[in-house]
Amino acid sequence: MSRNKPQFESRFRNENPAARQAAETTQFTPSFDSPHRRGAARPGEGSISDRQWKAIAPLLPAEPARGRHRTTDVRSVVEAIHYRWQTGCPWRQLPQKFPPWPTVYTYFRAWLRDGTLRSLREVLKPPRPSEISDPNRAA
Repeated sequence: MSRNKPQFESRFRNENPAARQAAETTQFTPSFDSPHRRGAARPGEGSISDRQWKAIAPLLPAEPARGRHRTTDVRSVVEAIHYRWQTGCPWRQLPQKFPPWPTVYTYFRAWLRDGTLRSLREVLKPPRPSEISDPNRAA
């Protein structure tokens, strides 16, 4: 009795051995430095101008006199919160250019409780179409 050939045949049947070996060893390796990876910030998203920062800085609570000193740049925390407002991304998917998400979330919750976040939002919100002056519009 003759044995049947296996039903699975290699897709490289007609190719040379070098091409087969190259195809088998090539694997997808994600690059974590790519700006297009999931969670990467596009240029300009979340960034705050110096003019906006001058308006925001006095609104933020001062560093407590007692306890540990801040090690996190507060401007980058504000930029991370602004990025999240712009994109609606989950906390855990904040891009790596911002501080770790638990740090940003801790500041967010503290500022939400004391009302700082409301004043921050007023400065950072985009102007409404009715608030934009149009030079072509007749008064």
